[in-house]
Amino acid sequence: MAVFSDDVQLAHLTIANDAMAAVHQGVGYPPAAGESGGAQAVALMTRGDRLQLEQVRLIGHQDTFYVRGPGARVYVHKSLIAGDVDFIFGDATLVVDNSTVQSRAGRRTPGNGGHVLAPSTAPHIGLGFLIVGSRLTAEPGVEAGSVSLGRAWDFGVARGTWQAGFSPNGQALVRDSQLGAHIAPWAASTSRRPFAASGDGANRMAEYHNQSQRRELSREILAPQDGWAAAEGGTRGGAAATPEHIYEVRHRAELVAALAAIAPARIVKIVGRIDLSVDDAGRSLAYDDYHDPAFDFEAYLRAYDPATWGKRPPDGPLEQARQRSADRQAARVVVRVPSNTSIIGIGSDAAVVNGMLLLSKVDNIIIRNIRFSDAYDYFPAWDPKDNASGEWNSEYDNVSLRGATHVWIDHCTFDDGARPDQAERVALGRRMQHHDGLLDITQQSNYVTVSWNHFRNHDKTNLVGSSDGQQLDNGKLKVTFHHNHWENTKERTPRVRYGEVHIYNNLYTGRSDAAYAYGYSIGVGVNSRIYSERNVWETTPDIGASKLAKLWKGSTFFDRESLHNGQPVDLLGALRAANPGAVISGDVGWRPEWVGVMDEATAVATRVRASAGAARSW
Repeated sequence: MAVFSDDVQLAHLTIANDAMAAVHQGVGYPPAAGESGGAQAVALMTRGDRLQLEQVRLIGHQDTFYVRGPGARVYVHKSLIAGDVDFIFGDATLVVDNSTVQSRAGRRTPGNGGHVLAPSTAPHIGLGFLIVGSRLTAEPGVEAGSVSLGRAWDFGVARGTWQAGFSPNGQALVRDSQLGAHIAPWAASTSRRPFAASGDGANRMAEYHNQSQRRELSREILAPQDGWAAAEGGTRGGAAATPEHIYEVRHRAELVAALAAIAPARIVKIVGRIDLSVDDAGRSLAYDDYHDPAFDFEAYLRAYDPATWGKRPPDGPLEQARQRSADRQAARVVVRVPSNTSIIGIGSDAAVVNGMLLLSKVDNIIIRNIRFSDAYDYFPAWDPKDNASGEWNSEYDNVSLRGATHVWIDHCTFDDGARPDQAERVALGRRMQHHDGLLDITQQSNYVTVSWNHFRNHDKTNLVGSSDGQQLDNGKLKVTFHHNHWENTKERTPRVRYGEVHIYNNLYTGRSDAAYAYGYSIGVGVNSRIYSERNVWETTPDIGASKLAKLWKGSTFFDRESLHNGQPVDLLGALRAANPGAVISGDVGWRPEWVGVMDEATAVATRVRASAGAARSW
């Protein structure tokens, strides 16, 4: 992307160049590219003055971000810039403020490091690059001390011909920032001019008042007061794991082995994309690999057509064959998580796809910084009694809590991937559903915090509580949702039965004309006691306040200081107006005690957009 204009603002964007994404350890370069040249792949080039980048992600490898024009001014704030060699470079004046500068791993031949900054400041220009209040991090695999803080880019200068006062002399200052262990000192310039702090050939590159980056995400525990998961002793996950129980996993077999190992506590680091629907050799599995020879879907539709079969639940050989097929898929794509475990995504591309993590009757789990996508059920069940005309029901959530306690789900992204249910066929008069929830919390799960996640492009998103008749849930299901972004999600964000659920500082964005057309957000179910505050809705104008919450046999609901399209909204009043025959109390019988930092509603949209989801700065 090239911006060759003055006075431009870019906000809330990802700009990426994936030209070198297929190269691993120096192998796989396109023709005419290699370690010594041709691998440059700019994501964003600017040539203009007074440019602002706000909450933008720039991702590439070599030469990610190119700022051009002597004296042109570019300001980057609360953003991510990722690459491996000279990935912030040019001759403009650049300020990177409160951002993450990430050195990437994997492309270069082992033993080759990289460089962060490569300014080519003209000798008469006093200000080049300033990195301030930021974090210089690295993906796993980047060795300690292998990446120079930067080198001067002596643009147009052949080796040994640099001249003081005539040639470019890159200027850079890194100050008040956190430097990861991968950072090494300034390096010789591109014309091989040795770095020098004084003399005729002095470089104009310095660092001041920086600190070593000590944060170890995998051992972080839930902060005190941060939602219901902080109650009853808090949630520590696998923070106490000894070195032999810290695992880096890159594919399904390694993940399953790490979770099956006998350990009092464990940390599992997800590196890259893990596909759960693969065999032991890593071969992708799909419908033909799971289906029972006796299962014929077209015959199934003919057999259980409501016009002839009626409203009875399916039974007989075809339904049994469907169930055997479903069992075969479940045995492969459902992965169980044991107690006292932290599962942490490393870097910007950690993902778990095509399956489900199941937290069943376990305690003390932390899951952070992972993209969960496309928990696809090839064999959904037909329920003729679900709603008036029957429904197809799928088995897999991306993450499912069933009787789980003390769980923290943080900074993850959830969606349906490339196979949305909106594109599926209509069968037995209903559109088929191959995805269930994105994150469901059921069967007496308790003390759960769901924070800073991005849920997007889905139908039935978050269920809290199993069924209206599941009275064992009463007194359980204490859950906090805060600083999450629900984007183009049709409903259940969340739908609650029985639980004492605190919902605050979340952002809801929905449209009536989207593929997943907005239905409702908060479902007020049987015996639910929802305490909502300072949430923000941004919707198309045709979506009124009466659609933001929906009554599902509930009788209490509380909300305060929430906004709808920038204006205060009375959610309880709208719920009552939409259900004139119901008695709905504003007294839910409890007040939240476990509350972290709460933002004013006016600040929610900006903060959540900037930081909710996987691979975001926080």
